[in-house]
Amino acid sequence: MTFSYPKLGPGISGIYKISSTSGFYIGSSIDIRRRWGEHRWRIKAGKAASEKLYRAYVKYGFLNFEILEICDRSVLRLKEQEMIEKFQPKYNVSLDAFNAVWGKVKRDEVFAKKYKEHLVDLGKRKRRIIESDCGLQFSSGIEAAKMLGLSKGSISRIASSQIRSEKAGIRLRFADEDWMDEAVLEDLKSARFQRMIETKRKNGTIYPSEENLKKRSAALKGRAWSDKRRAAWAKSQKRHHP
Repeated sequence: MTFSYPKLGPGISGIYKISSTSGFYIGSSIDIRRRWGEHRWRIKAGKAASEKLYRAYVKYGFLNFEILEICDRSVLRLKEQEMIEKFQPKYNVSLDAFNAVWGKVKRDEVFAKKYKEHLVDLGKRKRRIIESDCGLQFSSGIEAAKMLGLSKGSISRIASSQIRSEKAGIRLRFADEDWMDEAVLEDLKSARFQRMIETKRKNGTIYPSEENLKKRSAALKGRAWSDKRRAAWAKSQKRHHP
């Protein structure tokens, strides 16, 4: 992807054109060289002033920059408007040179509209009331988190599983659900923990099984002890047999 542009000195004001195969963009600046540098940086970063200009760069792989007229900065907007009316550039966001921030204003209006719709959507969502086994009631997970000193994620997990929290010392549930038997929950928790331990034993990552212990013993059998291993063994003996 390339850019074609003339060499310019600093501080030259005037009207310029950025063109590609399917169209062009017309703009003005009090320093054309600096402005062209800004265009190149923004286009490469995907933050072009004109979305159409960026798409043309991506599609065709090149942009050509040329100066249409060098003029005093006091008549820049007038000259730019004349060029826009004469050539009708396809890539310009607005055909009004005196309203250069039109594109930003339009984006702000779209964002404000979408954000307003987002707020309305949030208002339509039903917050799930959370209750505790000791009679406390919270209007939302955020309120429960603040009152109990836990994170919102922890509140959601505790309320979903209904398992007693060791930190808070209470059970939680969503008000639209029934309480589950705590004994059954403890059995499920214990069974889940045992499955986790068995999995780690098979992988040899925790609590080695007898089979893994035999394999390790066979692998070490007949090897001479290194000084490091001997020191570690002596340290463990002192710890277990003071």
